[in-house]
Amino acid sequence: MKKTMLGLLAAAAVICTSGVFAAAETEIWENPRSGVDVAVPGSWVESGYYMTCDTNEITSDLVVTYAAMFSATEEELVEAQGSSDTEMDYIAYVAERYNDLFLVASVRGDQGYEDLMDSLLEGTGAEDPDDIACELTELGTEGDWTYYSITGEDVLRRPEPVAGSEETMEQILADLPEAFENMRFYEPVEDPKTKAGTQLSFTTVDFDGNEVDSRELFSQHTYTMVSLWMSWCQFCVGELPELEEINKEFAEDNCAIIGVMLDGDQEKELQTGKEHVAEAGVTFPMLIPTEEMKEQLIAVGYPTTIFVDSNGVVVGEPIRGVNVEGYRERMKELAAGAASEEKDTEAAEASGKEPDPAAEEAAGYRIIVLNEDKEPVPDVMVQFCSDTECMMDVTGEDGTAVFDVEAGTYAVHILKVPDGYAPDTEEYAVSEEPGSITVTLQKA
Repeated sequence: MKKTMLGLLAAAAVICTSGVFAAAETEIWENPRSGVDVAVPGSWVESGYYMTCDTNEITSDLVVTYAAMFSATEEELVEAQGSSDTEMDYIAYVAERYNDLFLVASVRGDQGYEDLMDSLLEGTGAEDPDDIACELTELGTEGDWTYYSITGEDVLRRPEPVAGSEETMEQILADLPEAFENMRFYEPVEDPKTKAGTQLSFTTVDFDGNEVDSRELFSQHTYTMVSLWMSWCQFCVGELPELEEINKEFAEDNCAIIGVMLDGDQEKELQTGKEHVAEAGVTFPMLIPTEEMKEQLIAVGYPTTIFVDSNGVVVGEPIRGVNVEGYRERMKELAAGAASEEKDTEAAEASGKEPDPAAEEAAGYRIIVLNEDKEPVPDVMVQFCSDTECMMDVTGEDGTAVFDVEAGTYAVHILKVPDGYAPDTEEYAVSEEPGSITVTLQKA
């Protein structure tokens, strides 16, 4: 699901990351995923304020680097967290001190530029690119990539500084040109992550010491949402009550949630995690990771959310950061696809015809294309590729393209969409066994 540019900025405050926060001795912010390294101005280092620089992949052709600062030191933030009566009190404290420093878009070719403009249009509510109340400034190029600074009130959040920080804030913002002048650009490097089509398989124990086999766990539901989090991640902890609500909400659709606390293999952290889970009233399974699980479940920030089918095969791309509505939308899409398949099965049974095993095997892979309203989209050109060859099919009135091929490893691309829909440049992986995947097109 494509994030809007404003949604991207909001994500900056709801992703916990490891190793990207700038302490006083830090001089370079390295961002290999976006190909943007930042030499930190001296005034920023000397301020002692807590800063962060991170990236967010919108599409494979558009990656955004954002830097933010809090008009407070790390010690002050820790102290405020400990003294706040509720999580919301702390979030309000942080929000008052949160300021965007800069936003840089790494754009590959024309397609990436179209993705950028689509995101800006959607995020700002403008109807035409000429109406966007922000400015793009080209900073540099490298290979097929171009790097733009994005400025303007519609995309950068800079509230009035809190009392006592005015002078420091003024100096930090005055040195922004220095940061841009000393940026280094290079072709982005893709982050390692748990990709669609990967099959998860592991054994472990839950927080209560009960043995868990992933095959049994996933087979109980049509789809399972897997939340990867850390005990120290305040945003991960903050979303736990909402995850519990989603778990109950989609139970009737035979979908569920499990959590994996990736530092749960440490005794002290496990105890902290248990306290968080108890306080949030979580009833869904919470698992302790093994080394085998950590090799399969690769987080790209905390929380990272992955979706799997009943065979433990990852479907769709991971969701990075707190995105409760994004979880709901993905669950709705998956549940709708499952309901459609079940309806087809019931119709076949009602016809009185006996299932034909040979026909089922020949059914191969089904690519189901829906729009945002869960309606089938006909006339979509779908490409289906193995390592050696590619095939094409066009979706019918039911929004389905079928590829009658043997089980194997394949990649799916959407080559052409009907008028009224935005291009989809994602690459989708299918499970090794024949089955179906659902692709959702965004309206233009």
